[in-house]
Amino acid sequence: MMSKDRVVPKIDIRILTLLLTGEYRPKEIKEELGISRAAFVKVAQSLFEKGLVSKRMVTDGTYPPPVYYSITEKGR
Repeated sequence: MMSKDRVVPKIDIRILTLLLTGEYRPKEIKEELGISRAAFVKVAQSLFEKGLVSKRMVTDGTYPPPVYYSITEKGR
């Protein structure tokens, strides 16, 4: 029997697959996959906590600062 931590929902796979092609802002991910903000926030937080994705905030003086998501080595 597979442990619960080993089960990856379909939306997680779709986000990880997209991130294999590069860095994306949340809006780009939501639009590309056709998912709601609420769904994205929930899944992205889970992926981040598991160490499968990383977040990079650009401090270029804009507000709010742009955030980019990318896949980690563990996520690959």
